[in-house]
Amino acid sequence: MGILVEKEGHLLELARYVVLNPVRAGVVKHPRDYRWSSYRATAGEEAPASFLTIDWILSQFDANLKRARAAYSRFVMEGLGVRVWEDASGGFLLGTESMGSDLVSCIKKQYSPPMARPLRIEFEGALYHVTSRGNARQAIFLDDEDRERFLERLGKVVDRFRWLCHAYCLMTNHYHLLLETPEANLSRGMQLLNGTFTQAFNRRHGRVGHVLQGRFKGILVEKESHLLELARYVVLNPVRAGVVRHPREYGWSSYSSGSDLVLCGHAVYPPPMARPLRIEFVFGVRPCIVRTCSVSSTHGTSVED
Repeated sequence: MGILVEKEGHLLELARYVVLNPVRAGVVKHPRDYRWSSYRATAGEEAPASFLTIDWILSQFDANLKRARAAYSRFVMEGLGVRVWEDASGGFLLGTESMGSDLVSCIKKQYSPPMARPLRIEFEGALYHVTSRGNARQAIFLDDEDRERFLERLGKVVDRFRWLCHAYCLMTNHYHLLLETPEANLSRGMQLLNGTFTQAFNRRHGRVGHVLQGRFKGILVEKESHLLELARYVVLNPVRAGVVRHPREYGWSSYSSGSDLVLCGHAVYPPPMARPLRIEFVFGVRPCIVRTCSVSSTHGTSVED
């Protein structure tokens, strides 16, 4: 989060707020007792880091450096009860109305379409190879229940947005989907899939923050020439990663669902919604019962594409 700040009216107050964080958190009683902030350098108790600028702050108190440092120290300790963010406008601007008006004018002058992030190309009948990775390459599936819950959500999104899922593979820290969209709605569906999965993952494991790294990656694919090749590529991921020797041994891909193998296990949906995940495969349409397969801890570091 980045809040835009008006220098003249708020910089001093925020400089005080920042170095008082460990005091408010109860880590120390005085900011000088905490090494990992700029307080000690600004107060003259140690040399400032090469990247730290303290001259402007000290100049606001006194032209004499010694008196300025003493005044700064008093100023900081007087700020324990001060609430800084009450004047923040819209959660992103701390400043006067004049600054807000100037900001709006600046945005209007500088904005142009090339500066926006690239738009997704979406149209009816588009085919995509979709991937999404764990934040900082961390695992997004910690156990089989995480995988089952993800497939539950995938099934619901496929139904809701009328997608055709030609292939899928859930690896430890990422997943692959081969999706066809009869309607131009890939972004809306993926936002729902990744958003609800992240919320459920964090709730189940007692975590907060990002689970997936940025936006999903969706590569537009020409169906006639590349669908078969990509369907093969997707289900071969666990083989290339050394997790299994044959894709039939991996329970978290669409390989077995698209073959004539006898499937064992249970439906993805729980009893109240007891029905198999419907997936459109390259070789025809069939209901998919996803068999369970425990992935041992030795496979937990797979980062195969």
